[in-house]
Order: sequence, then structure tokens, then C-alpha cells
Amino acid sequence: MRQIYWRVLAFVMALGMTIGLAGCGGQQGNDETDGSGNGEKLYIGMAVPLTGDSAMYGETVRDGVQFGVDEINAAGGIDGKQIELIIEDDKGNTSEAAMVAQKLAEDDRLFCVIGHVNSSCTLVGIPIYADAGLAVLNTSSSAANITQQGFTNFFRTVISDDLQAPMMVRHVTENLGLSKVALMVPNSDYGLGLQSGTQASAAENNVEIVASEMYVPNQDKDFSVQLAKIKQAGPEALLILGDYNEAGLIIKQMDAAGMGDMPVVTTASCSNQIMIDLAGVDAAEGVFMLGYWDPERPEDIVKNFVDAWKETHNGGIPDERNAYGYEIPYLIKQAIEEHGATRETLSDVLREKVEYTGPTGLNKFDEYGDVTEKMQMVFVVHDGKFTSWVP
Repeated sequence: MRQIYWRVLAFVMALGMTIGLAGCGGQQGNDETDGSGNGEKLYIGMAVPLTGDSAMYGETVRDGVQFGVDEINAAGGIDGKQIELIIEDDKGNTSEAAMVAQKLAEDDRLFCVIGHVNSSCTLVGIPIYADAGLAVLNTSSSAANITQQGFTNFFRTVISDDLQAPMMVRHVTENLGLSKVALMVPNSDYGLGLQSGTQASAAENNVEIVASEMYVPNQDKDFSVQLAKIKQAGPEALLILGDYNEAGLIIKQMDAAGMGDMPVVTTASCSNQIMIDLAGVDAAEGVFMLGYWDPERPEDIVKNFVDAWKETHNGGIPDERNAYGYEIPYLIKQAIEEHGATRETLSDVLREKVEYTGPTGLNKFDEYGDVTEKMQMVFVVHDGKFTSWVP
């Protein structure tokens, strides 16, 4: 029933796009553009927000993917074919995402699709791609319910929220020895999924949630009302279940409200220097971040990626989304060159055969399209930087 619901929703939202294309039909393949990979190029679609409130996230994913593509192309491509990305802007909006998905689904050149970024956009796009027989590789949409819809064409390299939330609760109880927490929750699929997971884990670990305050992501800037209610409830720690842009402002406003001594635990989506810059170095000092990407890890694959990135990005350090994006072209490369994947068999190959270790760890998918073996790490802000936390 859920699968039928999402198919109907995606169809309705994409109807305008479909009607507009009815007179001209889909993109037809030829000996250079055949989606089977038989042409001179390998075309891969990508749907990310490049304008709108989520553009900062889409740009980092795009840059990471493009970096991997450029490396592979410089080394001869995939099975002798140069990769060409067909990039569409979904604006982080579900209606736009449906139209973008329909456009990509009708492009017969495409071997597969990378995207989307926002969980809500991904949920809209998956059934459209499934109907077109396209596998979808995803770097960012971590809402737990995405892989519970019954589709077999979706694969994500980021850990599901149903694993991240328990880790945040365990850090509060096992590492900090606290038992009363408050939540700041963005009203989004991502935030609500983390809230649900946090509530379940808190019940299992005898943690009391004394306050749970909502905000509108990419819109709210003043959190004084929510913070006043949280302060009144008297928690021992605050869990921010959102992204780095709001988290930085929340931490800054906590400090101004005299709540600066309260331990703060943030999600992996706060793995960006911008959070610290927004909060201010002093206010951000001691803030915890639960993540999966450490650019200072000693493994060769991490060091080589970071060094190459710094060389071409004026010494900049790749963030989590850059690293996740970078891995996707290499997953596709392994699927084709080592396992003979075609457009029609890519989903089966990814699920049953591919095991690629990239900068963020092992990418091996379960029956639902989730990765389950990537490391989760605790970081703490010290002197204006994220550093590995040692108990």
C-alpha cells in the first residue's frame, strides 16, 4: 500500500511535466547515448538542489561527485568510456523534484541517477525512477522511512537515521552520564525521523525527554522562544536534530541566553565549519557532533583523497557530503568493470556484489539498500575546529 501511495503521489506531482513532454517524447538513445552503456560515453543523471534554501548542500554533493568523475575520466573512464553528468536542479522542493525525476526518467541515455539530497525529494523521486528501470544512488537522504517503501532500486551510502539517533542517546548516557535531555527538531522528514528514533532510544535507555521544540528549517532564524521553554524544562543536555546552518544559530543564541554551559550534541549533518562560524568560536567550544567522516584518519584512501582535494581547492578540506559524493562514481565503476553491470542489472549488482571501501568506509548494501558497517565517531569542537573526541 505504501508503494502504491508513493507512485500515485509522484505521478500527480509530475503530471504537468509529463503533459509538457507528451508532444516531443523522451530522449531517444543511439550508438553514442544508449543507456545500456554501449556508446562512447557513460551518461549519469544527477538531481540536487543548486538554487533555493538547500543549495549549499546540493553544491557540496555535486562537487564531490564531479571530483570523483574527473579522477576516473583522467584515468581512462569506466570500461573505456568517459562519464558525463546530466545535472538537474530540484531546488530542494518536492514539486520540482518530481518534475526533475520525470525529466531524467525519460532520458534514454542515462545509466543510473545520483540524488536527491533532501529526504522529501528522494521519496518523491524513487518511484518515478523505478518505473523507468533506473537505479538511484544517494549520498545524503538519511530518513529511515526511505528504505521502508518496498522499492528495490534505491541505495544510499549515508547511514540511516535509525542508527544515528541511538548513538546520540548513548553518547549522552554512557559517555556524559546524563539522563534528562531536550530536543530541537526541524519540521522535515530528516528531523522528524531523528526525533522518532531518539524517542525510542531514550525509552530504552531510561532517558527522559523533558522538552521537544520544533522549528522550520531554512526559514527560522530566531530560536529564543524555543530556547526559553527548554531552559524552563531544566534538561541536562540539548540534542539538535538538524543541519549546521540552524545549529550554529541555536548554539549562538543559547550562549546569549545564559545556557552556554549545557552540553550540546549535534547530528552528522552539522559536520561543516559553517556551524562553528555561525555560533562563534567561544560558544561552539565543547559542542559534540556525531559523524561518519574524519578527514584526519590515517588510512591511505582518506589521506590520498584529502590531499588531492586540497591541491585543487586552495587547501580546503573536503566535508562529509564531498566525501560521500566522491564515492558514488567509484561504486558505479566497480559495478561495471568488476561485475558487468548494465542499466537493467545495476540494482541487483549493487545489492548482491559490490563492496567498495572509500574515504567514508565500507559501502556494502543490505536488502533494503542501506549501508550498515560504516564507522560512527564522536567529535568535539575545540579551538574553533572539529576534533576527535576521546573519553
